[in-house]
Amino acid sequence: MKKIIAAALSAAMMFTGVTALADNDVRIDYNGEYIDCQTAPKNVDGRVMLPFRDVLESMGASVDYDDANKLVTASKDGVTITFTLLDDTIYIDNNGAQSQITMDVPMIVEDGHTLVPVRFLSEALGMRVGWENGTVCILDTAALSDELAEKTPNLSKLIELGKPDVNSSKADIKLNFKSDSANATAPEEHPNSFSLDLDLSADTTVGENALGIKAAADMTLIPGGQITAKDANAEIIIADGVIYIKTDALDKIKIDPASPAFDAAAKLIPSDSWYKLDFKELLAKSGMPENIQEQFIADLTDPTNHTPDMEQILSTAIPGGEPTSADLKAAKALVSAYAFIDKFITVTETENGGYTASVKITTDNYVRLIYDILPEYSEDELNDVVEQIKSMLDFNIDVTSSYDGKTEKSEGTVSFKTGDNAVSLNLELSETSQKLDNITEPQIPENAVDLIDILSSL
Repeated sequence: MKKIIAAALSAAMMFTGVTALADNDVRIDYNGEYIDCQTAPKNVDGRVMLPFRDVLESMGASVDYDDANKLVTASKDGVTITFTLLDDTIYIDNNGAQSQITMDVPMIVEDGHTLVPVRFLSEALGMRVGWENGTVCILDTAALSDELAEKTPNLSKLIELGKPDVNSSKADIKLNFKSDSANATAPEEHPNSFSLDLDLSADTTVGENALGIKAAADMTLIPGGQITAKDANAEIIIADGVIYIKTDALDKIKIDPASPAFDAAAKLIPSDSWYKLDFKELLAKSGMPENIQEQFIADLTDPTNHTPDMEQILSTAIPGGEPTSADLKAAKALVSAYAFIDKFITVTETENGGYTASVKITTDNYVRLIYDILPEYSEDELNDVVEQIKSMLDFNIDVTSSYDGKTEKSEGTVSFKTGDNAVSLNLELSETSQKLDNITEPQIPENAVDLIDILSSL
């Protein structure tokens, strides 16, 4: 047993890419994996120089050298770059679009190997490059997207089919969550217990310029005391990145024992007024790439307007700015996670551009991953580990969705429970969406109060 656990830990350590290096060595982390170069990268007067052929070929590019004309050519993902040896001008053909750049640091040649400044990769190939504690961090989203598409054939099929053409939906959600790690056998008797019961329904309309939601909910929350809200209602309108909301939820919330602080705060947000939150402004301060910001705002206003591509899926794990090794590992982990989940997805095309899709994951098939990542051990050797994990948790995910060209119907259940009953979750959801010929356009409210101003005053 200990030998198997040690092997699992060793495997995890290998995936972290940790290696022993001298203080002056420069490492290259490409999409979460380290590149081995025949010619070592160099730090020249504070500028990192990378071996051109070693790095590009490790990334899957083809590299040719015309010795007679001293001409270097490299091609990758429809981008071809050419330059004359020791010339600082780089010529770029990006799927037929011609451009050129001038490197601010000259390339160098040592022992027949060409070294170029690290910024060459971002400027010539559109990759994002960062520097962290002696490591060049290179994020190639195109390569990660191709890897994700290759490893997730079912997800790729859903993306290919696209989102249904709908503009209205009705959804119902029931959620029950309980947690009591200190006293799992009697959570209602322990002051550290926590439970949440939520019953939510929502009608959504997608207009030409705005999204409208009308929701109603019942809720009971027990974090030591008890908080309830019966028949709480909210109206939400989203337009151009701004969320407008009017709700009587604060009037419907009852707290036992009473909370004067909450009562005082609730008076600042009366139920007959509209409030707003500008997501455009918040995203602009987040450091998120502008194209991702724009798509986020578009999805916020109309979640039916497009199917995310692989790069947009990856963007959820990668913040803006210069990437770090942690960012690259997170992106790589996301690819692995989707590849694993894809094994439990089925997609079948039907008539009229329709489809049926389902995701079914249970504890039993989830723990099969252990057998996959430790193939050097027999099933008999791993069975004890698997059974121990199964005794610690029990979960089930069962979600189905179908579209017949007119109406999309989705329903599902998610349940989770630890072996000692310390934590349990049950979620039920259903949604029906369709395309209506006539809908009422959501009207943007006037004189809405900025929520940031209210929160700042508290």
